[in-house]
Amino acid sequence: HAIETPKGHTVISAPTYPMLKVAQRRFFEAAPRKLITSINKTVKEVGWFNGHLTEFITASDPDSYRGLGLTFFWGDECALFDKDVFLNVKAALADRRGRMILTTTPRGLHGWVRELVGDAENDWVLQHEQWVKHRHVKRSLELIRFTSYENGYIPHEEFHELKTIYDDDFYRQEVLGEFINRGL
Repeated sequence: HAIETPKGHTVISAPTYPMLKVAQRRFFEAAPRKLITSINKTVKEVGWFNGHLTEFITASDPDSYRGLGLTFFWGDECALFDKDVFLNVKAALADRRGRMILTTTPRGLHGWVRELVGDAENDWVLQHEQWVKHRHVKRSLELIRFTSYENGYIPHEEFHELKTIYDDDFYRQEVLGEFINRGL
């Protein structure tokens, strides 16, 4: 997105600073370094060759997203965000017609993410040679659900061990990516 959007503004968020560091590491593994012109570790900003700015912000203060004028937002483990983070980011994206990607492990049946996607878990489509649950939930919202089995980085023998360690509900939530009621 940064390459295609001169003078754009991206924010990458996670619920806590340790989780944000994981997202930062993923970003720097994927970002073409020769196109980055500045890195300010103090304020957690990356400047691009075309004037685009990427910031890393924890989701601990929903008001920190107000008035940012975003062109793109990625929220990792967003089920752990306060719903006001989503609402403020949605507003920050509006004036520049920005896009948002939210990734998460489902957390219970009653959280804001579950409310947002509703019962959109019943449709399957073939994507990237894998069957995934996929559904347009609202005009500007799409749900794409992958299980951990589709993650090519996890050896399949690990799933057998996880099945013996996790209780059934936790396995369904963490490995199968299902919204379940775990008393959350």
